[in-house]
Amino acid sequence: MRRLQLIELHEQSWYPEIFRIMFRKFIGLFLQKTNILKNVSPMFSEFLTRTNADNIIDLCSGSGEAIFLLKELHQKSYPHATKLTYWASDLYPDQISYQILKSRSTGDFFYHSSAVDLLCLPENIPRVRTIINSLHHFTPQQVKEILANAAQNSDGIAIIEVTSRNWKSIFFSLTSIFISPIAGAFFLRPFHLHHIFFSIIVPILPLTVLIDSIVSCLRSYTKDELTDIISIIDCEDFEWNIGEVPSLGLNGLNVHYLFGCRKNINNPAEFL
Repeated sequence: MRRLQLIELHEQSWYPEIFRIMFRKFIGLFLQKTNILKNVSPMFSEFLTRTNADNIIDLCSGSGEAIFLLKELHQKSYPHATKLTYWASDLYPDQISYQILKSRSTGDFFYHSSAVDLLCLPENIPRVRTIINSLHHFTPQQVKEILANAAQNSDGIAIIEVTSRNWKSIFFSLTSIFISPIAGAFFLRPFHLHHIFFSIIVPILPLTVLIDSIVSCLRSYTKDELTDIISIIDCEDFEWNIGEVPSLGLNGLNVHYLFGCRKNINNPAEFL
């Protein structure tokens, strides 16, 4: 199946913020309830150990739920590990969701209230980066730039994608049309009456979830495509680990990961 560089509704600047927030909350709820990131957690914990991380910036965080879930999974597996500080960021930061996650944390979760553009990063950010379920938004040339920037200016980058470019993943996305109306109307938090209106009466959320989920599959990168991109990045001091793990117990649905680490890491930089 050929990759298509289509657009997702929720990432467009013209898309109303009220619908963008609902969509992101739904995706966060899906990640939380399915525990889809569980199988990739051991590799993520190994990545944190190899990078000697103490500060992590999550890029394209959406609702922030993905990096928060990985944070909790890591802490459950390694309760005595050195405490890490996590920073959520996004081009369209969802401050309400971030505030809720911060209140649930043990003082190790923070967020950027202003926009952070993955393609134009500020200099003084943590030396370890994560991108969860967002790499497919970018063109191959942009992905090359993102990975090259990480190889030159960071100690490590962890990329995790829960979508796949195959018919099984697309078929699974179609089932969202049955789940998203009820989940969007009654299970998004904090609850608002407009959740019911835009999930059931005027079903903007279900249509957005359906369209963007299918587009996400069609835009996803394969292991071979990412390997080809990595091969042309000129940085001998950076090494890569790419693979996939089963998700949701369904054949053909996998969580894909790409971890890059600097071979010789100095003391981690302080967040400024």
